[in-house]
Amino acid sequence: MLFTPENIIIYHNDLVDSDNWAAAMVMMHASLKSPSTKVIWIVEPRQVAFDLSMTRKQEMECSKLLETKFSSHGPELKTLRDLEEHNLENEDELKLAAKLSQRPKEDALLHGRLMALDFAISLTELNEPTDRTLDIFLDVETFDSIVNPMNLNVHHHEELVYRPGMELGDYSNTMTEQCHSLRVEKVRGWYSNCTAQQEKRAKNKGARISDLDLALLCATIRAAKPVKFFGGSSLGLLQRLLHRGASTNLQCYLQAGAFDLSKILFLHQFNIALDVDAARFVFSQNEKFERFVIVPSDSCLRVKYSLSGLIDNQRLAMRFLAFNRRIDPLKLALHEYRKDDLQMDITVPDLTALLCAFTQGFAGVPMGHAIAADNNGQLILERADRGIHHL
Repeated sequence: MLFTPENIIIYHNDLVDSDNWAAAMVMMHASLKSPSTKVIWIVEPRQVAFDLSMTRKQEMECSKLLETKFSSHGPELKTLRDLEEHNLENEDELKLAAKLSQRPKEDALLHGRLMALDFAISLTELNEPTDRTLDIFLDVETFDSIVNPMNLNVHHHEELVYRPGMELGDYSNTMTEQCHSLRVEKVRGWYSNCTAQQEKRAKNKGARISDLDLALLCATIRAAKPVKFFGGSSLGLLQRLLHRGASTNLQCYLQAGAFDLSKILFLHQFNIALDVDAARFVFSQNEKFERFVIVPSDSCLRVKYSLSGLIDNQRLAMRFLAFNRRIDPLKLALHEYRKDDLQMDITVPDLTALLCAFTQGFAGVPMGHAIAADNNGQLILERADRGIHHL
């Protein structure tokens, strides 16, 4: 069945960081004020590695080892991208923290489905009661071409943020398992149990999770008026839409790319790094979209927001407190945090990109042009007289 409202917006993201959720909440609020608008929510699963999960004690020991042995390499997350497994044979915690090869797809889909359910339930809470079904689509196919530039298990356990105290207690008990292979199986079991509970809640709230049907999405795009696409993840889906000839009706706005990579943790800006080949292809074919605009990291990092504005939005506040303030999810579940923890100004890249693309408040933001150039193995933006539009 095709989506047939007057206006269609595709929101494509991986839901890893707090800024992803903030942008989605704003998008949801805006769509609720416009009955003729339909948002197609697409979640891109992210690579995870349950076999690398660390106990809190291991995380602390790992941080100490990084500080002792690799302090000259810069920030911890940046250090981790450079570590290689064969250099870490005598350092167990560092070996756990190193970014290794591809991990089981099974784990990524377990993780992605749980995150999509958390996301769906959060969106339904903005629109209760309702008789409309909220669909969230998992872009499973894109996953096969993604190369995560970092190991999420040393990044931020976003899957823990909305868990109740009992589930967090079960997770903590699982992480005390000393047998490595048994711990992995227990983590998978924990995910399955959490997912089963969230599926019941989602059903009660009129939400459902399905795998993305690319053929149906293409048909929807072709049948609609210009479709707006907001992306804060890899460009793999856009590459596939180009291959299917479903791009001429798309107005794309992406949080992607950077002019100055010195402020970037990885070899490429994160969304580019997820699938460099897809980014290179999409940038080279940008004229095949009805509109194609990028909001580079350089622009997004110029705008800051006060977390104090989230005092009355507990669920979104929890995302920021966990990701930006690194507050233990158990403390969040027990409401053991202070309002003072929200006294902080931060950048929220996806939100800034969304506001630049869709709101009048940013209508005066100047538009420039850029080309995507390879510079010593890095895909970097360079300013130009013509080419890709950027804000």
